[in-house]
This record gives sequence, structure tokens and C-alpha cells, in this order.
Amino acid sequence: MLEFRRKCEKKGRTDLVDEANYRAALLRKESFKNGAPRPHIDYHILGLKDGDTIYLPDTKIEATIHSHRTLLFEGSEIYITRLETMLREERGFTSSETRGKWRCKKTDIVLDERYEEIYPKE
Repeated sequence: MLEFRRKCEKKGRTDLVDEANYRAALLRKESFKNGAPRPHIDYHILGLKDGDTIYLPDTKIEATIHSHRTLLFEGSEIYITRLETMLREERGFTSSETRGKWRCKKTDIVLDERYEEIYPKE
């Protein structure tokens, strides 16, 4: 997948990258429907694409979707859990300021609410 993505990006075919990411996301979602446990957050299943921006309301904190599981924050690839931990430990945020608050800049959806719609708790 990574090699396919690089070739498509080189050729300016980000539409193919987005389509491949979407299909992979559907396969991951299908495994949940077949009885697998709820997966880790998957930005592509939530409807986000690589390059989309998420943010924490009432702050200047933003991150960019880098893959189905990772973000780019201040030039580094990072998982959202690690980013939230770093914001608490190094920047003085509280858990209630970070957990469940992330929103998509383009649509303003709350990521946790969208996740719960797609993967309801049993």
C-alpha cells in the first residue's frame, strides 16, 4: 500500500490514494461487523482523508491526518493517544480538555461521536 501511495502521489493521483485508503477502511470496518472487537480509531472510516485537519476547540492545537491511524503534529508523526498525553504532561492540558473533544476542521464533526455511531458499544 505504501509503495502504491508513493507512486500515485508522484503522479499527482491523490484520488487513487484516497480510493485505496477508503477501500482498506471498509475492510477494517467489515471485520468489526463480523464479531471482531472495536478497533482503534481509524480516521478514514470516520470519513477523513490524509491531509485533513483536526483541532481541539478553544485552543490553537491542530493536527493533520497522516494515515488511517496517525497524525502529523508540529512536523512529527504521532498517535492521538500519545499526542493527548504529551499535551497533558508537557503543555498543562487536562484530560477533560483533550479526550473526546477533537473535531474535524472541515466538517466540525466530533471524532468520538462519529466513532460511536460507526462502532456502537454492545
